[in-house]
Amino acid sequence: MSSVEVQEEWGDPDVSPARSLASARLAQVFDLRRLVILREVASGGSFAAAASTLQFTPSAISQQMSALERDTGAVLFERTHAGMRLSPTGQALLTHSEGLLGRLANADVELQALIEGRSGRLRFGSFPTATTAFAAKALEKVRRRLPDVELQFVEGEPYESVTRLRARELDLAVLFLFDGWSPANDYQGRSVGSDTGLDYVHLFEDPYCLVMPRDHVLAGTGSLELDALAGVPLVGSAGPCSPWGAGFRRSCCERGFEPAFDPFYRTADFASVQAVVAAGGPLALMPCSATSALREDLVSRPVEGAPVRRVEIAMPTEASPSFCRDEMVRALLDATAPLRTPRPSHLVLS
Repeated sequence: MSSVEVQEEWGDPDVSPARSLASARLAQVFDLRRLVILREVASGGSFAAAASTLQFTPSAISQQMSALERDTGAVLFERTHAGMRLSPTGQALLTHSEGLLGRLANADVELQALIEGRSGRLRFGSFPTATTAFAAKALEKVRRRLPDVELQFVEGEPYESVTRLRARELDLAVLFLFDGWSPANDYQGRSVGSDTGLDYVHLFEDPYCLVMPRDHVLAGTGSLELDALAGVPLVGSAGPCSPWGAGFRRSCCERGFEPAFDPFYRTADFASVQAVVAAGGPLALMPCSATSALREDLVSRPVEGAPVRRVEIAMPTEASPSFCRDEMVRALLDATAPLRTPRPSHLVLS
């Protein structure tokens, strides 16, 4: 067969017939619906969880996964004493599936926009404190600037937004991060997914401060040293404060004391935390951005050596260029300018 005949037969003379045949076989083998089910099983940790999310029966999920194993000729799941988990082969298939399903989701968004004649769609996520402090203002600015764009807002904790970003259910989201803590971890420290495949734009550093009643003995001081918290009862526990608790404990231990978290109180809601403090309960550490809605009977004071979280915009690495998304990024950068110290971002906007 001549080189011209090869090119006509296989489309690309640099791709061997054997490799093209393998790609064609895979395209015929994989049912995309089964790849979606595989992703949900991995996310939920069981057939039952995937069945609940997808509104199927567990038996139907099991049958689909058995069919996928037959199609691939590989064992995709391993059963352990702790439950079911993906085998190395299953994990490899999931990794490739996420990229494929993400690209298909992007294609669907673009095709629907062309077919329906819309100007675009923007799906934006934020965590509650950011929504209150600046994200709602930025979102309304974009709504006024781009009235023909379909905007969708979904509020959630960082680990929830990470999951939605990777599933291409969000175009961008505001998250917070700590050194040594993945935004894909829930507040009990459990990994609920992966934080890979995301790009970030830095917004600002958000240090924690001490919140107390106005008549507290520490309220009359300015900036506090970390040592001032020795023996001071604090709201928190290993669960609700886990994103920053480990680092805070290390800092306190380096100063020679263990932080006195009151085990009676277990809440991560800042409005509830303020109510506890105002009622005469333990004091609280809260990010400075959350004190913009501080009760009138409380005050906050900065603490040297307290935890600092990084507030960032996250978006999928392989996302298609989007004018609407870039406008939202600009609005968020403008809204947080008073809070931001100079720091280069990972992305350059067009």
